[in-house]
Amino acid sequence: MTAFMQNLIPQTTSNGSNYSGLSNSNCFMLLEQLGLISVSGDDAQVYLQSLLSNDIKLLNINDSQYSSLCTPKGRLLAFFLIIRADENTYQLILPHGLCEAIKMRLTMYILRSKVTVTNVSENFTCIGLTQNKPNLSSSSSYHILPSIFHRGIIISHTSKVEALCGSFIQQHYQPMSPSYWEWLDITSGIAKIELKTQEKFTPQQLNLDITKAVNFQKGCYPGQEVVARLHYLGKASRRLFTAKANTTVLPEAGSEVKTNEGQVAGHIVSSQQQGQEGLICLVSLKLSCYESSLLIDQTPIYLTSGLVD
Repeated sequence: MTAFMQNLIPQTTSNGSNYSGLSNSNCFMLLEQLGLISVSGDDAQVYLQSLLSNDIKLLNINDSQYSSLCTPKGRLLAFFLIIRADENTYQLILPHGLCEAIKMRLTMYILRSKVTVTNVSENFTCIGLTQNKPNLSSSSSYHILPSIFHRGIIISHTSKVEALCGSFIQQHYQPMSPSYWEWLDITSGIAKIELKTQEKFTPQQLNLDITKAVNFQKGCYPGQEVVARLHYLGKASRRLFTAKANTTVLPEAGSEVKTNEGQVAGHIVSSQQQGQEGLICLVSLKLSCYESSLLIDQTPIYLTSGLVD
């Protein structure tokens, strides 16, 4: 976190202790955990349509959607918000640490396409906004998260961030830690793929089919046959759940969740502190273990939702 933001954020709201009480507050936060990949060129739409799980052709300028990039075996390499910035430019918002690897992966598929893929994370910063009333609307400045109408993202040139944050303070927005955004993602059932969890999950295991990050009517993309076969002919054996645990130790993404008998029941997708309430997390869990007693490193974990939808 920058010194500028650290001086603004009260300690009581930087450790998760008051997050559940902020639903009626207008807040902003620098999302330094997120990076940005730009995909541009005459063939950008066709190129992305052949690679991603969602239907890029449905995006108008300034619209956004969730989508993913899979291996040919249908395993997730990345999950992200994609924005159509103009006629031939798309922006992918994903974890900062994943950007360079995904840029390299996307570059492998360019071949003769008129497309440029650039990791622009060092030049641009994402700013998250929450409002107590859902009155944000998508524009060239604000991008509203799909199905989460009280949240928006601004992509700002890094040199303009402090001035922009100053304007939010003048509008009585409360500055918050970026961990608040992570907490909101978890409570909303929005999954995350990191370097250490690449190829660990299928889209269905993270509910991406439920959260409309997969379009089953579009054409082929890497892994499409596997993902579609499971959708039409099979049944997901794992799904995404929210859970809590009474511990101050955040488990690493990908950590095993086990039953009392020692059986691996699932894996941690992401987690965040809730102050004295312990932690909240997303768990990709075997449905056969749904009613079992569950543990993370010998600490009991309790499911707080049915299927996240």
